[in-house]
Amino acid sequence: MAYLLDDDWDNDPRVSRAGTAAFGLYTRCGMWAARHLTDGFVPTEIATTYGSREWVAKLVDVGLWQTLEHGFQMPDYLDRNPRAEVVRKRREQYAERQRRWRAKQEERKKRGSNASHNASGNAAPSPPLKGKGARRPRVVPPWCQRCHPDTRMYVTEDDSY
Repeated sequence: MAYLLDDDWDNDPRVSRAGTAAFGLYTRCGMWAARHLTDGFVPTEIATTYGSREWVAKLVDVGLWQTLEHGFQMPDYLDRNPRAEVVRKRREQYAERQRRWRAKQEERKKRGSNASHNASGNAAPSPPLKGKGARRPRVVPPWCQRCHPDTRMYVTEDDSY
């Protein structure tokens, strides 16, 4: 899960008052909260592992965090990030879609389907074109030794075409 911050968030007066180090703690804990789907709750042990108690106090003092019994809540977290229940539901939908796709691929594999099938599902490839619209194989003339042997483009002495 991505942790979303507004690109103008660093201009918030609370961020300026907290300072760069405390904002680094805020951002890192926000990533932790997104990864663990806590809706912006950060346990005390995570906050103090990632930063100092001084930085934690700054975040609380400026209003970027609210103190709870066993940690801190990021009050602005859900303004930019989806709730945990939405993320879980989305992940379930993605997993189900992937499961259906894999089952479909397995079914095709069992039927002997491959990339050579045409849109109608026939196993035989389309017959080659005949007549006016038929393509002829490309014939490469013998190398003249004045052009590049691979590209068959004329090359000057300074290697420009």
